[in-house]
Amino acid sequence: MAGAPARIMPAAPLEGGSFVRAVPGAATPVFAAFLDGVQNSRAAAWLRTGVPIVVASIGAVILERIGGNLVAWSNGVRVQRVLLAPRGLVDEAVWASLESAGHVEDTRADRDERHPEALLLRAVHVVESLRAAQECALAEMWVARRNEPLYVDGGLSAVGAASRSPLAIGVVKSHRTIHVEASRLPELFALGEGERTSVRTVAAAHRAPVWSWYLRLRAPTASDPLHGLARIEVAPQDDGATTRADEVSRWVLAERTPVSLPDARWDVLSYGIARCEAYLKRGLALHGTGGRT
Repeated sequence: MAGAPARIMPAAPLEGGSFVRAVPGAATPVFAAFLDGVQNSRAAAWLRTGVPIVVASIGAVILERIGGNLVAWSNGVRVQRVLLAPRGLVDEAVWASLESAGHVEDTRADRDERHPEALLLRAVHVVESLRAAQECALAEMWVARRNEPLYVDGGLSAVGAASRSPLAIGVVKSHRTIHVEASRLPELFALGEGERTSVRTVAAAHRAPVWSWYLRLRAPTASDPLHGLARIEVAPQDDGATTRADEVSRWVLAERTPVSLPDARWDVLSYGIARCEAYLKRGLALHGTGGRT
């Protein structure tokens, strides 16, 4: 997310006993599909007043496993081209011209917010929200129509009502927010491959609480304490937290192969999500917009 600060926000412990646990049993490939979204945006023009006109492409997709292949799920592809501008800072003629060119979103900046970089950042936030809405719609459609687990790239906050389904499994690759106490960081960073932390309850004002834990997908390195470290999110269940965390951890560990090289995030990027990204980026290019993500 644009401008997200790095912070430590401990979550309430749920699972008793040891903080570090080995995941028992063999890694088992269970996920039936993968969900991811991407966005590209750039300032296509600048008005003389310093106001940017931003063009963006946004996409989300569910790729389903069928016969060992990953294919787009029926009705599981969404691609959108959008123009963005602050309506209150452009005249009516400019706004009408934008509307004639395609779908326009108002970034809602006011006349006290005139710094060009601030205007660009506001547009990025709007694009992020539009992408999240696409991901949410697809996830909710999947859990309503199917009965197999869905691998969601990132946390469950973006998937709306689907976050309450046992089918949606969120896998967080980046760690701008760390949900353990600072005193636990040495243990977290020392997690070995195939080990997880105890389960915690992550709560936020804008979503239902989720169960969450850290899982080491690949052995840590001396140069990066976060190498191979993922954080899992699932909806709370009637079954015990230990049983659920071990089960889902085995599913996620099974997705370490094929390896997603040459992507720099290969240590935490599942092949299914890498294919979603490639599928969407190709689709956005065909849709007519390039630029920066």
